[in-house]
Amino acid sequence: IKRLKERKSTPSKQTKLLVLPSVVIAITFILNFIGALVPETFYDSLAYNIGLSQLWINSGKIFSTPFIEPSFFPLNITVLFTLGIILCDEITAKLIVLALGAGLVAATYKFCRKYLTGEAGQLAALIFYTVPTVMIISWKTSVEIGLGFYEFLAVFCFVNWSDEGKKKWLYLSGVFAGVSIGGKYTSFFTAVSLFLLYLLVSVKWNRKNMLEGLKTAFTFSLIGFLVSSVWFVKNLIITGNPLYPLLNKFGEMVTTGAELKTIEFTPLNILTFPWNYTMGKLQQET
Repeated sequence: IKRLKERKSTPSKQTKLLVLPSVVIAITFILNFIGALVPETFYDSLAYNIGLSQLWINSGKIFSTPFIEPSFFPLNITVLFTLGIILCDEITAKLIVLALGAGLVAATYKFCRKYLTGEAGQLAALIFYTVPTVMIISWKTSVEIGLGFYEFLAVFCFVNWSDEGKKKWLYLSGVFAGVSIGGKYTSFFTAVSLFLLYLLVSVKWNRKNMLEGLKTAFTFSLIGFLVSSVWFVKNLIITGNPLYPLLNKFGEMVTTGAELKTIEFTPLNILTFPWNYTMGKLQQET
């Protein structure tokens, strides 16, 4: 961040758009658009993303059911899918994902153009958008693209805040972090990281005292909590556990969701959980 700020203070050269990256990004978008027009076959989508959306529409209300455990997850992105189905059908929901992916690519370009160069922005957008996994989830009604979009905006606003010192970026960062937390529990990791960064930058970089640093970090956290709190309040009322089913029983078990596996609630398992759940033996693709 410090190097970005130093670079910002030096005049940058005018850069021209690179033709090849722009063409490849455009072709990738067209391929993703074609994929988005195909009827949904993704298991998670049919089971609880747009499947749950259809149940909500049929019932005329948002609810959770013990027969669909993911219905207790934070579901901001699923609400967007529901809006798409109400407007037309599941293809509209898939086009919403396509738009979020395009927005994430545009935000990547804008970030790099602002703090680096236009060429760096194009290359970063190209590398990201042509990753096969990113292409695949750009035409599925899965939540990951939406999470990436809002998490990146939260980080972008944080960097703007650290560069300009304007409180509007702090507030927007909290809002975007809250939207992402309200989309999936895994966004807690991004929010916690940003909390620590706000504290670190305030104290070490901006030379604020610890109390002012904590005030800034907690302001970010409070906004994020208020934005996402509706899902936790709902779970607390229904199950008595605001993080259900992430914490099956406080102090006893952690539900991983991978074939209903559980692990002991110990400090070591908490520390290694992000790796094991995404890359290790607990991840759902094994």
